[in-house]
Amino acid sequence: VGTLLAIYCLGRIVFPGRPGIALGMVALVAFIPQFLFLSASINNDNLVILVSSWVLVLLVAWIRSEQLPGWPSILALGTLLGLGVLAKLSGLLLWPLAAGTLLWLAWRPAAQDTNLRPGLRWLVLAGLLVFGVALLICGWWWVRNQQLYGDLSGLTAHLQIMGTRRRLPSRPQAILAEFKGFRYSFWALFGWFNILVPEPFYWIMDGLAVLGLAGFALFLARSLRHLPHWTRAAIVILVAWSVLVAVGVLRWTTLTPASQGRLLYPALGAIALFLVTGWVEWVPRRFSLPVGIAALLVWGACAVLCATHVIVPAYALPERVGSLDKLVSAPSELHVQYGDCCELVGYVSPGEPVHPGERVPLGLVWRALQTVGEDYSLFVHALTADGQLVGQLDTYHGGGMYPTSQWRAGEIIDDVAYVPISFKAEGPALVHFRVGLHEGTGPARLPAFAADGQEVDVVFAGEAALVPHQWPQSAAHVESDALFAQQIRLAGIEVAQEGARPGESVTVTLQWEAM
Repeated sequence: VGTLLAIYCLGRIVFPGRPGIALGMVALVAFIPQFLFLSASINNDNLVILVSSWVLVLLVAWIRSEQLPGWPSILALGTLLGLGVLAKLSGLLLWPLAAGTLLWLAWRPAAQDTNLRPGLRWLVLAGLLVFGVALLICGWWWVRNQQLYGDLSGLTAHLQIMGTRRRLPSRPQAILAEFKGFRYSFWALFGWFNILVPEPFYWIMDGLAVLGLAGFALFLARSLRHLPHWTRAAIVILVAWSVLVAVGVLRWTTLTPASQGRLLYPALGAIALFLVTGWVEWVPRRFSLPVGIAALLVWGACAVLCATHVIVPAYALPERVGSLDKLVSAPSELHVQYGDCCELVGYVSPGEPVHPGERVPLGLVWRALQTVGEDYSLFVHALTADGQLVGQLDTYHGGGMYPTSQWRAGEIIDDVAYVPISFKAEGPALVHFRVGLHEGTGPARLPAFAADGQEVDVVFAGEAALVPHQWPQSAAHVESDALFAQQIRLAGIEVAQEGARPGESVTVTLQWEAM
């Protein structure tokens, strides 16, 4: 709420005669699904976003005023700068922005014209107060980092935990793939980069972002010369802050894999102003109110749908019933018992083929034999007929929402394991799923026993057809129309070589069609 209030104030200060832009900025930010998701979670981003938004309000308000900022206002800026660094190291980016604004205030053209130029003395006093207060608030943290880690920022210890980049992406496809995740996570990418909304949403947001930035460029081309000098200076501050944040994000992601859109959120006020101003530029004035109301309703509905139709289903508990006949889909029965914990009653294979890079929904039906106090972890390996591992999942039951320690004796759990298939997997192939339980996160596996009491080394539960995204097109040397049992047709025969010597192998490629 504090961030939204700051964004509204920012819009009213930059465009005092156009309150619709300020309201549009608030509406845009308030219903960004990722902003809602982030605001509803515990993190170090929310405070630095709040602090950054209010620093922008202070600086732009100073630029607008013909008077120099009062000492209480300067004291408030120093407090915000100190809190920003304590919230997150990226808050340090606000310091050069504040320093540049103070420098501009000390020698701005308007002050020279009225003989009110404060000069070096005011600049030194204001700078000492701003950065002195900031250091009083956050300086102990730098000292503490040096004592604990031998590093003022503490980044060394952080990177040891989070991991560093082994190498930067160099191929255009890899760069675009990382940028894709960055864009997606700015708008809506929940969980920990694992819960996406439908793909068309991202296409629409990409188009709207391009439209907004193009509209803002058009606005500058049409109106920049007619804007008051302080409005132009405010836009320069917002552009400078956006560039600072973008450079900071780029630098950070070269150190550790962290291409996440939330890292741009300290610049949300500036981004919202650019986009909303750009969108308004494309809409005739007489239609701006109805278009704005319609956009607000649609945007708010998107946020609600993300919560109800994306996040809630992703964290829903698996179906639990008292008997097999109450299941929606009857499983292929296995009746494999894992220790004294549970029984794998059966499985439900996915009904559709799977492509490389996709996730396979594998239904696993379990029966709790008794109440246990331990959370056994589930593993699923996707193997081709020749034993190649093309996918693997290690998780807890219900995706962690319903682990074995919460099961009640006798209940049947209809769980769905979403097994990721490698992008490098090659089809066509028949993939079998090997299933088992681990004791916690260790390597020890629970023994599995068949219905007759014999121990089973490997338990396969389900299969799926792995098919390529694009089937190869090959012309046969010899066409054939032989039909086997009205189900399989030999469509063509291709022989690699024209002749062979005794003892050599002849490669013959047979092209089959499933009828």
